[in-house]
Amino acid sequence: MSKKIAVITLGCSKNLVDSERLMRMLADVGYDVADAASDEFIGSDGEKIVVINTCGFIGDAKEESVNEILAWCEAKNEGAIDALYVMGCLSQRYADELPAEIPEVDRWYGKTDWSNLVLDLVNRAPGSAPYDRVITTPRHHAYLKIAEGCNRFCSFCAIPLITGRYKSRSVEEIVDEVRMLVCRGVKEFNVIAQDLTNYGKDLYGKVEIARLIGLPVIPADALEAGVLRLGQKRRDGGRALNLFGGRGIFVGGALAPQTEAQRLVLLIGDPFGQLGGPVPVPGVGVHADQLIAGEGGHGDLL
Repeated sequence: MSKKIAVITLGCSKNLVDSERLMRMLADVGYDVADAASDEFIGSDGEKIVVINTCGFIGDAKEESVNEILAWCEAKNEGAIDALYVMGCLSQRYADELPAEIPEVDRWYGKTDWSNLVLDLVNRAPGSAPYDRVITTPRHHAYLKIAEGCNRFCSFCAIPLITGRYKSRSVEEIVDEVRMLVCRGVKEFNVIAQDLTNYGKDLYGKVEIARLIGLPVIPADALEAGVLRLGQKRRDGGRALNLFGGRGIFVGGALAPQTEAQRLVLLIGDPFGQLGGPVPVPGVGVHADQLIAGEGGHGDLL
């Protein structure tokens, strides 16, 4: 009889990448994996486990995560599923409180130890590469997470408290992942991290985002577009950016005049004081990024 796991992802695209990696690991050790708990999943035979990848960033996100957990606790009590596991930012942030408050959850994992879930289930490691994953986005598109964590201890943001200090992935591993995904039909990459423009400094002693995205690692006819969102003007931000050799570049910059950004720094406590205007990238069009202000009743100050 088959063993089934549904992975429910809440929050940001970085969480989604973690879920996709977990799904690949679970598939490698013999589980039937889905990225949502459908009626078909609930009505199927065999062992059924639900994993919730939570968000703990702001109040609304925390409430959504708690409500989702409680809903599946009820489903477990009614016999619809056999086990419930929780991972991600919420359980990382409230690791001491949540197990006591919601004892119906079978196991809790944080933002950094979720891969232990596989070991706890089958007592063996999966055979896939650590960056291998099940793509749940449209087939042509994938998120490419190049780092985790953040060194910017802004007063409004809990991300460094949840994910820790900035940790870049190696250029070699990222290149291997890109090549793997292109072989599977991915033609558009959305490069993501909490702070893209700090990439590489912890590994290489200097910011290496420009070098990374300038690597011609993909055949010219294999990639239709690369998406890189830059929200801050820092270090390499003013250099021409050539994602994967310069094909299909879209770079988003912070959409705020310098004077407004300086006033915003006073509100959010940016320790570097380097929020700036649109990133000047010659010959490149803006894709989508924007600087949103006014949350928490401060809009009248901007």
